[in-house]
Amino acid sequence: MGFGVAMETDVRWIPPGEAKEAWAAFLPAIRRGLARAGGDLTAESLMEAAQSGALSLWSIDLGGDAAGIAVIEVIDRPARAAVSVILVAGRGMAGWIGPALGALERYRVLNGAHKAEAVCRPGMARLLRRMGWRPKGVIMESGGA
Repeated sequence: MGFGVAMETDVRWIPPGEAKEAWAAFLPAIRRGLARAGGDLTAESLMEAAQSGALSLWSIDLGGDAAGIAVIEVIDRPARAAVSVILVAGRGMAGWIGPALGALERYRVLNGAHKAEAVCRPGMARLLRRMGWRPKGVIMESGGA
């Protein structure tokens, strides 16, 4: 890629029947991220939820190459629904995070959710803040590993 060449980003929903193949391409990155997530989620539990349709799986291609994967959940709360980013993994995120967040915003509106949210580590929080997201609170926990 030369200077000034914009690469096309394609963000698409992966149907549950195709989830396993897409997941396998990013399994090492997914496992690395989940290893630092406190043990609440496993790659296997997320894959099962994506295959059942309980969670939505999204692929991000940059210039025709698989660059990232995201797991999204629509949460129906008593007052208003929200779209929650459960996991984002991949390479070259700076090149595709903007289009991916744009797709997330369209998905949020399509599902009638009033907001999108993410529970994330500090590095992702800094990136999201630069993209216009704001802190909602602090997650505290007791127990666990």
